[in-house]
Amino acid sequence: MHRRDALEKMGAPADLVIGIDQPSVIKTNELMKQCDRVLATGGGAMVTAAYASGTPALGVGVGNAVITVDDTADLDEAAEKVSACVGTAPLTQRVYVIFWSF
Repeated sequence: MHRRDALEKMGAPADLVIGIDQPSVIKTNELMKQCDRVLATGGGAMVTAAYASGTPALGVGVGNAVITVDDTADLDEAAEKVSACVGTAPLTQRVYVIFWSF
């Protein structure tokens, strides 16, 4: 199953996740300016670029995970799923849980 089909099957917009076949710094910076929210992981330069994009951004360093739970989520179910993920992560990794409301 292709990504677009899987997203639609779950009731999400088909273009919720878009891959870039030939990424570049220019394309990445433009994408961060045009999207609704940026979740940046990796090196400091990527996180800094995300914050400078003018788009609401969350950034973490290498090895850290970002979990976003919006205000429409079932919080009990979300907490259960986050706990399951944290329980399997290496002890060197941290998990940040962000409750986001637009």
